[in-house]
Amino acid sequence: MSNQKSFTFSNESFYRDFETMGPEYGSILTKGVKIDMMAMPDTAHILADRFVKFLKEIRNFNMDYSVETLFIVDALFEGFVTQKNDVDENAVLIYTAGCYVGEVIQKQLKGKWIDPSKEKWPQRIRTLSVMLLPNNDYIDPIAKSFRRSYYGKKESIIDWYNEKAHNIGLLN
Repeated sequence: MSNQKSFTFSNESFYRDFETMGPEYGSILTKGVKIDMMAMPDTAHILADRFVKFLKEIRNFNMDYSVETLFIVDALFEGFVTQKNDVDENAVLIYTAGCYVGEVIQKQLKGKWIDPSKEKWPQRIRTLSVMLLPNNDYIDPIAKSFRRSYYGKKESIIDWYNEKAHNIGLLN
């Protein structure tokens, strides 16, 4: 089911480079990324743009909201697992990366962020950042990003994206 294209990017070199830059780039990769809002239909793109700007500044990556850039997101998250980085310390970066994943889904799969506080759901669910896909499936790219950061490859972002694309009929 995977739609992987050739992509030259090394998970290991990404983190080795951070280690040589000094302690301010060690496990706390969130330096320079701010979060002062929750991801909602009118704010998720702002948080995603902060993630894009951060990766441009620290690694000169051009994150253009294409499916191919999800390989970079997956590599970033794999670094958290392999380097045993504390997910809590990196929560802001993971959150904004989740917004980026959601924005890719919005642009590529025609998903849309919804405001769960306006849904008739249990109170505890109304605070989540949720997207609705064209096949009426609800997904949470931010929660998926945290799972990927913690559990590793079995929670691959690109595989998850491909599964969602397949479910709505965009991949065979």
